[in-house]
Amino acid sequence: MSLCLLVYNPGQRELIKTLKRTNSAVKNQLGKLTNTPTLIWIFQWS
Repeated sequence: MSLCLLVYNPGQRELIKTLKRTNSAVKNQLGKLTNTPTLIWIFQWS
């Protein structure tokens, strides 16, 4: 479990930082744009 968190947290932080830097956004479950998605949303969306 600890190993999963060691991979998950930096990945999510990098995703959010990249979205903010490029001024991009993705749709959340309600269809609204957000630039702070969780990594789980991205994995399920892909």
